[in-house]
Amino acid sequence: MTTKTTTGVALLATGLASSLALAADKHEHHDHGVVFTAKGKETKEIRINGRLHFQYDNLYSEDEAGEETRTNHFYYRRLRLGAKANLNQDWSAETVYEFGSDEGDGGSVDKAIIVKKTKIFGQKAKLRFGIDKVPFGLEEMQSSTAIPAIERSVATRFFSDDTDFGVRHSGVNLTTIDKKATGFVYSLHIGNAAQAEGSRLGGSAEASNSLGYWGSAQYKFDAKNTVVGVDYGHVSDLAPSAAADGMDAYTIYGKTKVGDIVLQAEYFNGEIEENGYTSQSDAYHIIASTMMGKWEPVVRYAYLETNSAAFGVDSDELVRRSARAGSSISAGQGNEAEISEWYFGINYHVNKSVKYMLGYSIAEAKNSTGDSNDISGLRARVQLLF
Repeated sequence: MTTKTTTGVALLATGLASSLALAADKHEHHDHGVVFTAKGKETKEIRINGRLHFQYDNLYSEDEAGEETRTNHFYYRRLRLGAKANLNQDWSAETVYEFGSDEGDGGSVDKAIIVKKTKIFGQKAKLRFGIDKVPFGLEEMQSSTAIPAIERSVATRFFSDDTDFGVRHSGVNLTTIDKKATGFVYSLHIGNAAQAEGSRLGGSAEASNSLGYWGSAQYKFDAKNTVVGVDYGHVSDLAPSAAADGMDAYTIYGKTKVGDIVLQAEYFNGEIEENGYTSQSDAYHIIASTMMGKWEPVVRYAYLETNSAAFGVDSDELVRRSARAGSSISAGQGNEAEISEWYFGINYHVNKSVKYMLGYSIAEAKNSTGDSNDISGLRARVQLLF
């Protein structure tokens, strides 16, 4: 184990133990973390928080030739420790380190932002500087602690993780979107086209100089359950893919509550400039969940179709951590590839800080030349927040 990893794990363990003890003594809600005082004259308070997702995956995969493979392991899906400092004069800073990341040497920076509260045309707003999620995709922008499925859909993962178009980019963000906001809200982001992954903290002298632009416009009928919106983004260089240049994409979505059932739907469309043509990618997902006491049944369907030669249908990336049998499902001009996915799950909410999750996924990927990959299997997770 590297020195960095050992130090990080020790810090997490110390922070977890002390934070849980203090939280139990003060009876504070996990969303707020534990409050500490600081010596800096401008610092009003510092809050420590953490997120632990311990997971088990058992996924089976088979290709068109009958080749089989399986994923069967326990691991930490997320192992995060964060701190937020509130300063006088409406300034704050927030950092989150991910010890369970596949990127970097023993972890990666999940968030590192400087925040200034302001007003735009009389509306409360925030300026954020640093590494943060760009405003693209309703499911992606929702916290992993709040989405009812164990993993995000294949539709979301294609436009976020597979193409490196969404998720975290270093840049500057102006937003009026927050948990309590209602009415018309929006978010604008300009930043590096390359994702802020691993230890790069958003870029280096050798990285691409291309910038990206993202924006979100929403109408929130209430603070929790009902919203409609549209997001758009553009990057002129899809680093690190040498086979693709720029990408334009948009998503239209809505979320509402009908009786006791929470419904959410989202449609994606993307165009990628590739070698001699512009590829088209279309995707959508629909998810329904409801609370029955402490139990929460969940069902979701997702679908992706693309003719992108640069990305195709990389099933072990889209169905996260599944073991792919054979090669990826290739696509290109005249060769459409697709993947469909069903997810059935049940969650048990012990309290606001602890949740058990159990789910079963069934996915089928194929293209017009006859390649295929069928994936099915079980996921389980225990979630603890502090």
